[in-house]
Order: sequence, then C-alpha cells, then structure tokens
Amino acid sequence: MATNVYTGLVAKVLAFGDVREKPFHLDDEHNYLADGFGLGHVPDLIRILEDNELAEWDSDAPEAWAQCHAWRILGQLRAVQAIVPLLNLLRYVDERDDDWVRDEVPVILAFIGADSLQPAADFLADTKNGLWSRIAAVATIEAIGNDYAEARSRCVQIVSQQLEQFAEQDEILNASLVDCLVELKAVEAAPLMERAFAAGYVDLTLRGDWEEIQIDLGLLKERLTPKRNWVAEALFGPGWLGADDDDGEDEWADEDEEDDEDQPALAEPRVVRQVVADPAKKKRKRKEAQKQRKAQRRKKKK
Repeated sequence: MATNVYTGLVAKVLAFGDVREKPFHLDDEHNYLADGFGLGHVPDLIRILEDNELAEWDSDAPEAWAQCHAWRILGQLRAVQAIVPLLNLLRYVDERDDDWVRDEVPVILAFIGADSLQPAADFLADTKNGLWSRIAAVATIEAIGNDYAEARSRCVQIVSQQLEQFAEQDEILNASLVDCLVELKAVEAAPLMERAFAAGYVDLTLRGDWEEIQIDLGLLKERLTPKRNWVAEALFGPGWLGADDDDGEDEWADEDEEDDEDQPALAEPRVVRQVVADPAKKKRKRKEAQKQRKAQRRKKKK
C-alpha cells in the first residue's frame, strides 16, 4: 500500500500501467502533454521519481511503472528542475539492478538538453556512486554528445579527463569510457586510449582490444593479429578452443541448456520492474530514439 498521496492529474500516473513492449521514442510515443501535463506538474512528478516505494511494487501492478511514466513526462516537458532527481535515480542501477533506469534515464536527460551535461559529469566523477550507476552517467554524456553538436567537444573532454584516471578505476568503467569516446568519434583521444590499453586497464569484453578500437576510429584498416573472442577468453581463459570464433557463444549456450535439463525446477521469483533485454536490441532502440530527437529539433527550427 502506497503511503504517499498524489492528487489530480498526477494521480493518474500511478494508473497508466505497464510500459513493456511499448517502443520508447519520446517524439512519437504517448503524448503526455496532450493529456494536460505541463510545467506546473513538475514538482509532483519529481515527488514520484523520489518515491522509493513505487519501485518496490510487483511488475504486474500499475504503480510499478509510475516512475517510468513520470520521467517520460518530465522529458517531454524538458524539465531542467528534474535533472538532479533523475541523476539520483541512476543509483537504482546498482542498488536494484534496475534496467529501466539504466536504459531510459540517460536518454531522458539528453532529451531535456545540454543542461544535463555538467551534473552528469559531476555524478560520474563522484567515486561514492556505484560502478554501474557511473557507467549510466557515461551513457548520459554520450547521448548528449551525439544529440548536441555544440556539446560534443565538452563531452569528449569530460570523458577523457575521467579516463586519465584509468589506473585507479575499474576496468569495466574504463571500457565504457573508451566506448563513449569511440561513439563520439573522438580520434583526438586516441593516444590516451592507447595508453590505457597498453597498461592493461581496459576490459576487453565490451569492445575488444586496441586494434578493434583503431579500426572503429578509422585509424586502422584491418587487424594486424588474429581476431580473438574476448568474452570466451574471459570465461574460459586464454587459448580456449574456439576463442577466436564469434560463434563460440552458441556452443556454451547449448552446454548450458543441457545442464539446465538436469536441474530441478525452481519457484518463480518475485518480479519487480527489472527486465533484462537483448543488448543489441537496446542499442538499436537508443540509436532510433536519437534519430527521432534530432528530427524533432530540425522540425522546430523550421
């Protein structure tokens, strides 16, 4: 039972319900503004973001999705007042393994505008924040850099400054920073990235080794050494048979399925808002949303 009370139009947010299977495009998805939401509703919508009880509801309850609707409305309103509360939600990625926050909130922050950049940079730099929360902040900076050409140089500078600390950071965070720089086509940061790889402080399972990065940046035409399956090597060790075969993943999947057949059935766990989806599908959705946002800005300039 919810203890916080919401009234008027904002109360309807708690009843909008499940957003699964609904493509997320801020430009052509549910037009919340047509429902009557305006800047006057921002304080109460922020209250929903900060209502920790809502994230604890079972996923079948409409209340479980209220925060998702609230941040989408705030995005459509371009509510700069919501930037810090939205960044605070990123902590859910570590605390609750919340994939909805991880996938959507960075996009919302970018949609609100470049005003989100410095707060996102501050969040990234704060080592008190969890690893995956900080990686979500990197995704926010990447989205801003891709969406606003005038902010791209500053985004590259922020991410590069963070990567300068590669020797003191988790290798996965370093890999995410490298991934961001590659997505921003930051050739100017190549020497820094090379140093991080040469020192062995970059997780290779995310985007590959330095040769792969050079190819992605257009600095190298093709590999100088045989291609390797870094995920397989991370799981089974260097020299694993099939480690250079991209199809090796299917072999482990088959083995896992055989092992699962011998295991007793387990009770269904309680499901809250977390849903793990295909990473490639998530990236496609992020790119599609980015195109939609750019198209809308072009329309507004006409």
